Amino acid sequence: MSNLVSELGEVSVDELAQKFETSEVTIRKDLASLEKNGQLLRRYGGAIAIPKEVIHEELGANVSTRKLSLAKAAASLIRDHNRIVIDSGSTTAALIQQLNDKRGLVVMTNSLHVANALNELESEPTLLMTGGTWDTHSESFQGKVAESVLRAY
Repeated sequence: MSNLVSELGEVSVDELAQKFETSEVTIRKDLASLEKNGQLLRRYGGAIAIPKEVIHEELGANVSTRKLSLAKAAASLIRDHNRIVIDSGSTTAALIQQLNDKRGLVVMTNSLHVANALNELESEPTLLMTGGTWDTHSESFQGKVAESVLRAY
């Protein structure tokens, strides 16, 4: 199933259920397991292949020494109970890894990747999402609603 998602880029639960001649419930459970193992990303009604840049970010292959240094410097400025905004990108992916010892953070983001990474932190920061118009290229919320929320924050 994971190979099929990688091949096609995106599949629906219905397509997978027909292809593998099984129930949609079984497919959803399998997709949840594959997502947990980092093999794909579930989306409403199906799944997508993990974008290559995300794989590189998670493995650290795309995070240069310079970006890691920037992330460490930025993290050193963040104190417990700060309210911060984090956008998407490989530098911010490196920053998130540096935030695990920060307690009581409140983080606003427009990125689901950032939100998911923050949810993995043991420090359990409070997460706020901008909302807005979903941009598939950047995989983040954009537009007037997102801008308005950020201005108000």
